Amino acid sequence: MAPDGGYLEINNSWYMNHLQWRHFGNVNAFLKDIYVNPEIDAYIRFSPGGNYIIPKKNILKYSKNFYKQIIKILCWRPSGEAPGEAHMLERALYTIFTCDWEVNPKYK
Repeated sequence: MAPDGGYLEINNSWYMNHLQWRHFGNVNAFLKDIYVNPEIDAYIRFSPGGNYIIPKKNILKYSKNFYKQIIKILCWRPSGEAPGEAHMLERALYTIFTCDWEVNPKYK
């Protein structure tokens, strides 16, 4: 648990062993694809279920293309089941909306 009460999980992508994925086998690879030289910690902060109240400015700091690229990563399973990448996104949301890392050109 973080000092302010936030949930921390060991950043080892344990959940991916039980899920189907196509693009990334772990959250570190996912973050490295999105950002230039991300600072990846041993623990990742997230809210189970991905429930956040996000200020508008945090959402708008990314381009429309950024969100389209994320959707492409998530929408490869025709069955409607959530892919492993959805679980990675759940864990990356806090980082995405609070970090100041440089975004890779593909996501700009």
